[in-house]
Amino acid sequence: MKYALVLLLSLVNALKYVPFDKTQLDPSSVFEQFDYPSLNSSPWQVSTAKKFDEGRDEIVRYSGEWKIESSTSKYPGLEGDLGLVMKSRASHYAISYKLPHEVTNTNPNNNKTQDLVLQYEVKLQQGLTCGGAYIKLLDSSPSGYKFFNSETPYQIMFGPDVCGSENKIHFIIRKKLPNGAIEEKHLKHKPMARTNELTNLYTLIIKSNQDFEIRVNGQVAKAGNLYKNQKLFNPPFEPPKEIPDVDDKKPDDWDDRAYIPDPNVEKPEDYELKHEYPQIRDPNAVKPDEWDESAPRYIPDPDAVKPKDWNDAEKQWEPPLIVNPKCATGCGPWEAPLIPNHDYIGPWFPPDIKNPNYNGIWTPRLIPNPDYYQVKTPGKLDKPIGGIGFELWSIESDILFDNIYLGNSIAEAE
Repeated sequence: MKYALVLLLSLVNALKYVPFDKTQLDPSSVFEQFDYPSLNSSPWQVSTAKKFDEGRDEIVRYSGEWKIESSTSKYPGLEGDLGLVMKSRASHYAISYKLPHEVTNTNPNNNKTQDLVLQYEVKLQQGLTCGGAYIKLLDSSPSGYKFFNSETPYQIMFGPDVCGSENKIHFIIRKKLPNGAIEEKHLKHKPMARTNELTNLYTLIIKSNQDFEIRVNGQVAKAGNLYKNQKLFNPPFEPPKEIPDVDDKKPDDWDDRAYIPDPNVEKPEDYELKHEYPQIRDPNAVKPDEWDESAPRYIPDPDAVKPKDWNDAEKQWEPPLIVNPKCATGCGPWEAPLIPNHDYIGPWFPPDIKNPNYNGIWTPRLIPNPDYYQVKTPGKLDKPIGGIGFELWSIESDILFDNIYLGNSIAEAE
């Protein structure tokens, strides 16, 4: 019993939070554990900016409340471990952290590209039905990020985004084009985020050879090469080398019909009578004996009287027409009633045959793209990262972020 108690106490002590010794990391790395008594005593700054809410069609402020606190989940994790928590429901959030130094994936000694690793923990303490939990790596800004909002320039956006049936992990790289425009490159086939209430670890690795990995809880969820697998991103990092010639025209005699009606097959003589109409005259119908084909359907009303004030000079008076009393059974031309045609097929068309003159599907010729440019290292950041930020919307509250790592070492992140 004594030994069991000692073992239990040792396990309890083992679950207490112990801050990571940051001296074990390279000086160029950044590791944020949120070891602050409060948000006000931290370097994190809540944005005072506003944004346009497309759903509400109005300008709104980032009203979501942030706190640094321990987990309140039924799966609390380590005792004493703090994190950055979104505390409001159905709110816009924006908060940023100006890094103590810039981070880049360009080696300052030789200007060569090196690995870039971004990693952080997300804990959805109330689950997540509609909201984001992604992080942005912000362009360096000497003045800081007091007005951080959806328009603030960033280099990379990464992380979970869930709403209804949509569930994805974003990976977006912003690149400057030769014409000076900025374009977002989105990973097309995104892996799924985890929506449980446990702590989940999201990792983005961009290697110097342009391989990339998205890991969830240490397991690779998506991988590829930014340069070799251009179709993974939309739009691709490079424009096509060749483009269709807009001045090229299809020849007038170009035949792009793969099949044509057989000119040697003729319509059967009795087809129209038997098969073309959905209804036909009943061949078994017989005209009633009382049917008078010579009698008109309508006759002048013999009891009608011309109005006394009628002016025949303006218009000759005629009595109104009434149904002929002799037409109780029927009168006028007789036709057999229509009945469904059980042999109905529809309009006749000759069968198709392969077109002997088929030239194929015409496409304009390709010409060299005058706007083509090559990007051998699309994962190389255009600008150093000066800050990190969360600019989000969420229905649920109590989304907790912790243990943010940004650096150049996969081993450090692991």
